[in-house]
Amino acid sequence: MATASWRGTVGVVKPTYGSGSLVEFIRLLPEGVGVIPMYADIKQHTEQGYLDALESYNERVAELARIGVDLMHPEGGPPFMVRGHKSEQEIVQQWEAKYKVSIFTSGMTQVEALRALQIKKFVS
Repeated sequence: MATASWRGTVGVVKPTYGSGSLVEFIRLLPEGVGVIPMYADIKQHTEQGYLDALESYNERVAELARIGVDLMHPEGGPPFMVRGHKSEQEIVQQWEAKYKVSIFTSGMTQVEALRALQIKKFVS
């Protein structure tokens, strides 16, 4: 019997409960892809608040791995941007090695879009 997520399931970690983009994210996915949303519940939108949020992301990513999603998307630029691109890559590599699940962040999708468009510099 076919299920609603016969193409697989994406685990999403949204930065806050007020993220209205979940519906838009789901609309972008092909039919048959399921979504399990979780929330980092970032309360302090400051540099320290974004740095502190990593623990919440770690917990949510671990839970999504336990559930058995096929792909993970921890969202929200600031919690990763405050650490820099290299640290973001290291965090994702550690998660992927530990949980054996492909993971991509918002920053990673932006970098890939710039590469696909062959954009070398977008600030003048």
